[in-house]
Amino acid sequence: MDDSVPGHGGDPVAFHPEWGWRYFRYSPFLCCACRRGVVVLINDAGVAMLGGTTEGEFLGLSFQGLIHPDYVDGIDDFLDILINENAPVPVKMIGLGGATVDVDLRCLRGTDGDDGVVLVLARDVTGHLRSAQAIVRSEARYRELVNRALDAMIVCDDGRIDFINAAGLKLLGFEQAEAVVGRHLASLLHLDYRDVVTSGIDHLVGSGAVVPLKILGADGVVRDVVMGFIPLDRGNHRMFMVEARDITDENRAVTALREANENLERLVDTRTRALRQEIAERRKAEETISHQARHDALTGLPNRAFFFERLGQELGDARQEGHDVGLMFIDLDGFKAINDTLGHACGDLLLKETAHRLGHCVREGDVACRLAGDEFTVIMPAITGKDNAARVAQRILDSLARPFDLNGKKAKVSGSIGISLFPIEADDIEQLLHNADVAMYRAKRHGKNCFRFHSDTLTPIELDRQAIRDNLKRGLDMGDFTLWYLPKMDLHGEAPLGLEALLRLQSADLGLVMPSRFMPVLEEDDLITRVGEWAWRNACRQLRRWMDDGLPPFHIAVNLSARQLRVEGFADTVAAILQEEGVDPRLLEIEVTEAIFLADTEGRAANVLNRFHQMGIHVIMDDFGTGSSSLSHLRRLPLDAFKIDRTFVANMCDKEEDARIVSTIISIAHSLGCRAVAEGVETDCQLDMLRKMGCDHAQGYLFSPPLNATGAEIFLREAFAAARPAQALG
Repeated sequence: MDDSVPGHGGDPVAFHPEWGWRYFRYSPFLCCACRRGVVVLINDAGVAMLGGTTEGEFLGLSFQGLIHPDYVDGIDDFLDILINENAPVPVKMIGLGGATVDVDLRCLRGTDGDDGVVLVLARDVTGHLRSAQAIVRSEARYRELVNRALDAMIVCDDGRIDFINAAGLKLLGFEQAEAVVGRHLASLLHLDYRDVVTSGIDHLVGSGAVVPLKILGADGVVRDVVMGFIPLDRGNHRMFMVEARDITDENRAVTALREANENLERLVDTRTRALRQEIAERRKAEETISHQARHDALTGLPNRAFFFERLGQELGDARQEGHDVGLMFIDLDGFKAINDTLGHACGDLLLKETAHRLGHCVREGDVACRLAGDEFTVIMPAITGKDNAARVAQRILDSLARPFDLNGKKAKVSGSIGISLFPIEADDIEQLLHNADVAMYRAKRHGKNCFRFHSDTLTPIELDRQAIRDNLKRGLDMGDFTLWYLPKMDLHGEAPLGLEALLRLQSADLGLVMPSRFMPVLEEDDLITRVGEWAWRNACRQLRRWMDDGLPPFHIAVNLSARQLRVEGFADTVAAILQEEGVDPRLLEIEVTEAIFLADTEGRAANVLNRFHQMGIHVIMDDFGTGSSSLSHLRRLPLDAFKIDRTFVANMCDKEEDARIVSTIISIAHSLGCRAVAEGVETDCQLDMLRKMGCDHAQGYLFSPPLNATGAEIFLREAFAAARPAQALG
């Protein structure tokens, strides 16, 4: 089996950084990056192959620990040995459940070799080994069965002999099979009968005919035989078997011919039928293995392995024949919400129905595939211009817009489609897929339920968002995300109450990227859930470290997105993080915006926040006053504090209207039994007015700008030492 990746020179080490993250992620093989022997990246195929469910289960593990001890005992530099081997090496890997996987393993040193980065590719060959072993065992049984047959049995491929049993050699007067294998069946017949086979073999095999013939043995003796022609591959007469019975004796001839004419199955005896059945079963098993390896188990569509193989073939044909190839990248809008609210069973039904609808929308010859999750692609060979691609895309959008019936529950989704054309916009697989992906995100930003071509002009804002998206995808794994901390002060005791954890992206390409620039992009992708969990864990871990170093207990606040609230089991994840990091839930604050509740028509967000409240976690309404929440709705939520948006605080000393709004928000908070927190406090005038209005807490540059972990610790130690006795944490 060729394990190379089409379209890239046949080099199986195709996950080199120059190929980009998209191939790394969707490669059908295990792709893994190790730094000094420790796993820092692993793709979905690798997670599945090693029995995992998420990438996080493997990050930080020693790669050598995933190799069976028989292959690494006494070896300290296993990856270096693989790199020097410069060829695939067969080894056994150990999955998370202890199951072993036979793989071909190959390594390549990364471009930043000074940092010890090694890239690893592993191809699972377990199924192929088992299949091959089963075939060997099966073939041994066939040979034993056929060699014991009393009649001559000959297997032919395109008329040429591929196998002959012992009875056949005896009948033809040969001692060794090598003297017969490879010869045409007609060469064994008497000259008068050769035309019967050479000119009419398709008819003989197709009808299962039984005919009397004469053969000319190696000893020069002519014998009368009756031959039965039996197809071994239904619908294809290329492979067939011949059973020959010697009827030289007249009485045997009459009996055999009568039996043949009355019932062919008497000629094709039990041994022959068994052979045919086993051959059919073997081929069916091989076809099943091949189909499963190349098709998605849920939808039946070709999978990502098939996708890369087929797209490579189409690009190769296009280069030779001079035509274009189109690629669509399709992402379902609203699928996550359906999966979270109606359950995974309904989500699976939706994906299966989506696959069915795609099959009715594409052109003959187009190939629809499922890459992962709710991401689909359509390969469009020999596409003639953007108009044809646009028509297919619009048919898909119209089809997806129809309601889905999911076990009696009605659901609606739409699609965002990105389209890229080869060779107009890209000259290889990676660039074509990347461009289609970029165009798909453009469709989402333009309101979803639409399609966009990559060749459409990108605005400077879109170019910036794409650059941010590319950096976000690798930022978490490469350690580009950091937390900064904004102090929050008690206005009555003038002591620090705690810190708000703020996410920052420090990109090698873009420098320091602020949340206002990357959060809208992050919210478009499921990466928000991984980044959010990372922020929670690291904020809690830092809090625990500070208290272990002697700082008094204080609150730490983390912002929460709407998408995180929709993740099934999110509250359990937070509870587990608090327990693992040893943090009292009463020291944790969650900040949410009014927009979360306005979209929470089924009360899911409120239920999750009530769970947090029961755990002792404080819930804070962020940016209050900028939304449109009703007081009756707010009373039903487990709120502990309201944060007054900085836009009102900024002008409260100059505009009486803003001052009244701030005063009103403070009154509302207190009437609901909550505290009021002012954001963006920068002047003494603002601080004095907030104290007179009864505001409880405040944060802003008047006290401190956001600080890194070291700066935050220094601030807290100095502030705690200088402050008057603060009120107890509540």
